[in-house]
This record gives sequence, C-alpha cells and structure tokens, in this order.
Amino acid sequence: MASGNLALLTRSIVLGGTVAANRLVTAAGAYVAAGAAALGATRLGGDQYDLVPVDVLGTTLVEASGTVTAGGPVMCSSDGKVVDLAGASKATVGIALEDGSNGSFVEILLTPGGNVSAA
Repeated sequence: MASGNLALLTRSIVLGGTVAANRLVTAAGAYVAAGAAALGATRLGGDQYDLVPVDVLGTTLVEASGTVTAGGPVMCSSDGKVVDLAGASKATVGIALEDGSNGSFVEILLTPGGNVSAA
C-alpha cells in the first residue's frame, strides 16, 4: 500500500499527449519508453497541452506494471509504469521503498540521471 511522497523538487511541464497521474514522463511530457530514463512522475493526469506538476527529486508515487520489490532498483515499463529492474542497458528510475504488484501504487525514491544497468 502506497504510503505517500516527499517531493523535494517539482516542475511543471506541458503534456505532449494524454497522460495518467502517477506515471513516469519525459521532458516532452510523454510516457517514458520501457527501460529508458525519466524526467519524473506526474502528480496529476491530463491531456495534450495541459500543464501538470512532475516530481523530479525526492520520493513519489508511481503505478506498478508488475512486481516491485522494496529496496531494489526499478525501471520504467510500458505506459510510464514501474517494475523491478531487469535486463542489460536499462535505466534505473528509482529505488522502491515498498513492495507492489501490477496495478498498485508504490512509493519510489527518484534517482536522477537514469543510471544504466550493466550489459
């Protein structure tokens, strides 16, 4: 069960298309591709050209698309959701602070820069 968040830095971005709340996005306001680095996580959903707050530093809530293990690194899966880091050359978007499963909301510690896993 998601416990909350402590955002240290939140930016407003213009969405490039329809995006749901609690999803990872790029600076262009679109969902992050699976395994790619993210700007941060949306606090609100919206449609193209909407201005929405995005947590970029600190902790945030993100929807899971599979297994998320507390204490482990997470990566972006499809549609801006998170899942445990798996595979080579994938960007870490954060560290899970709690366990989760498909459809649940989990708190993660965002890790700026998208460290890439070893090949």
